[in-house]
Amino acid sequence: MLLKRHSALLLFIAVVGLCGFGLVMLYSASAFSRQAEMAGDPFHFLKTQAVCLGLGLLICGALSFVDYRVWWRHIIWIAACSLVLLALCYVPGVRHVANHEARWIKLGPFIGQPSELAKVALLVFLAGWYDAMRLRRRTFVWELLLPGLAAALPIGLIVFEKDIGTALLLALVTGVVMFAAGVPMRLLLVAMVLAGGGIGVVVAKYPEKAKRILVWLNKDDPEVKAARWQQEQAKIALGSGGIEGVGFGDSRQKMLFLPEAHTDFIFGIIGEELGLRATLTVVGFFVMFVVAGGFIASRAPDLNGALLGSGAVVMLGLQAFINIGVVTELLPNKGISLPFMSAGGSGILATLAMVGLLVSIAKRSEDVDEDEVEEEPRRARARRSWFGGSPSPSLPGWLEEGHPARTRGGAL
Repeated sequence: MLLKRHSALLLFIAVVGLCGFGLVMLYSASAFSRQAEMAGDPFHFLKTQAVCLGLGLLICGALSFVDYRVWWRHIIWIAACSLVLLALCYVPGVRHVANHEARWIKLGPFIGQPSELAKVALLVFLAGWYDAMRLRRRTFVWELLLPGLAAALPIGLIVFEKDIGTALLLALVTGVVMFAAGVPMRLLLVAMVLAGGGIGVVVAKYPEKAKRILVWLNKDDPEVKAARWQQEQAKIALGSGGIEGVGFGDSRQKMLFLPEAHTDFIFGIIGEELGLRATLTVVGFFVMFVVAGGFIASRAPDLNGALLGSGAVVMLGLQAFINIGVVTELLPNKGISLPFMSAGGSGILATLAMVGLLVSIAKRSEDVDEDEVEEEPRRARARRSWFGGSPSPSLPGWLEEGHPARTRGGAL
């Protein structure tokens, strides 16, 4: 009942907690970074992040007041803009290279990461596509081939930027949205086989990326100690903090021992300075975000909102899980930032845009007449099974055809 009435409020609390906590920790973690030293200002990242956070909140507020269905009507322009920006990462003079990778573009004094916009564009496309196709006859072409090829365009461009972590994240989220949309499991298995072949091609083209996995699998091998430096220093930071932490601002690992302490590995600095209780608080905020966001998606008034909301929740929740897994060395290093907290203007803007879409879905969900849902004929709930023509077992919420998410007007 608490979630039913206050899911948007819980989402708000989680976002404010993560953003506020992240800004405070960024102030501490970025003070000794090389970029801050080059800028001659220890508050360089704090100022930049504060500006982007303010702009992101404005975007979040604006999106919350706009009906989320509107964006599907303009998906051609949104997708074209996203693909053009991704393509600019290959244009000399525009692309910005850092750590031997060209994931960014530089336009005047502004540096941005186009893959962040691609996350939002992909979610809008997939949600709108499956909502628009819900009344069509279900075939391989409409359910998997066309949306799969469309998703492969941005993912492929990101792969050739050598941003394998983000590409895998987008591929996983695409699969989850397809599953939630009711794509038959046999078709998803075909997609998984094709994705596996794509991973093989990437490994052959970029063997240094595959080396990260081999290094992670051979943790006890002294010959790979140098390659594990970043994750080793992150674990030292977490271990040094213990339960209480060494004190805010007193981290030693951030003094150039732990590379990228203010971006991908800020979670390690939180653990070192504020201890286990702080890291568990961060995890708690992310759990609150996922639960509240998932409940909002489950009560969406149409399939578009249900898929868009669930996709945003899975995107940010999975990103946080991967980042924390990398910092604790439960996963190989992927180069994925911690949502809401890591330094990065493009990341915070895209993240808060997804939050704005979730709030928009929550506001439109208030118009759903729950009594009407209960009066739906039971036979209307039967849908084609993932494996054949028999009705599926009882499915939660909007996965059932009797739910208003599958019967009310959407993005046609």
